[in-house]
Amino acid sequence: MIQLEIVSTLSRLEALAPEWDALADRSPSPLVRHAWFLAAARTYAANSELTVFTARRDGRLRAIAPMVVDRSGLTPRLRMLGFQSPEPEAFLADDDEALEAVCSAVLSTGRAVVLPRLDAGSPEWRLLNELARRKGLAVPRPALKRYYMTVLQPDWAEFEAGMARKKRSDLKRRRNQLAEHGEIAFDVVSPDEDGVEAAFAELVRVEAASWKSGSRTAMVNRPLLEAFMREYARQAARQGKLRISTLRLNGQPIAVLMDVEHGGRLWGLKMGVDDRWAKYGPGVLGTHELIRWAVGRGLNGCEHLGEAEDWQRRWPFEERELSAFNFYPPSAAAAVALGRDLAGVAGRAAKRRLQRATASPPPAKRAA
Repeated sequence: MIQLEIVSTLSRLEALAPEWDALADRSPSPLVRHAWFLAAARTYAANSELTVFTARRDGRLRAIAPMVVDRSGLTPRLRMLGFQSPEPEAFLADDDEALEAVCSAVLSTGRAVVLPRLDAGSPEWRLLNELARRKGLAVPRPALKRYYMTVLQPDWAEFEAGMARKKRSDLKRRRNQLAEHGEIAFDVVSPDEDGVEAAFAELVRVEAASWKSGSRTAMVNRPLLEAFMREYARQAARQGKLRISTLRLNGQPIAVLMDVEHGGRLWGLKMGVDDRWAKYGPGVLGTHELIRWAVGRGLNGCEHLGEAEDWQRRWPFEERELSAFNFYPPSAAAAVALGRDLAGVAGRAAKRRLQRATASPPPAKRAA
């Protein structure tokens, strides 16, 4: 028999760590492990109510739907714990019946459910859509977002041979032009918990010198995001998984990347570049050197999380697709949420049409 519990306190969430990670061992992603969600719970608690659905069989934890009630808007909604980060979302399970139980529980609260970044091939996506037909209105949107993974080879020469000749030449040209301004160096460090602050602070400073600062998407413009990433960096460092890589020119950082090494891959979480050197592509050059390091370490992939960008396609890649799932039960609050969401979609579409009609296309985002 399945026993359901809703975890609503931080202390109870903290106590689940060993069982949670035993369940997460089934996934190659570090973003389903306890440290990721604990960092989110500690950081984003002000406007949300912890609502983690768990299912046990014979006392053993078998499925988790890590949710919160988001109260930041006029209408409360169920979202994934840590939804403020633009990363893939997932439930955890090693038991089909237990997964169905937590999916059903998520849909039975009387609240609207918003999950914008699920894998459409996952069992939770299938179950949520099947169960929703009996409980209310489901609005699935397959393949809404995507991101890329660079596929690595055991040998660096073999890996580079898999790149287009034009892309290899472009990287060589950029590096040679940058070298005209001084000495280029690249390093990867794995700071312990005591060393996190200095490494993370350098990432924040360099990111603040990029286009992200002007678009108000840098961590210095989003203090809660900065606090979340710092907290997660501490936990990843404690587990020996944090990797901070830096491209330097004459000893000064011009590109800093924050990754987590897990499951034979690097998972890219943050990048900062100094826009004074943007025409040389320091972000691209730093990523290329990080990929070289990963090949030498015997890893099999580099996951470029966040939004897919064209510059990430210069290396051999696989595409990951993420789908949205929204659900509205037959309740007054959910009806209000549906109305607001539909108005928001219509408003954003109208804004895009107006921008296309009245303005030239905006400049592309720069990773360099």
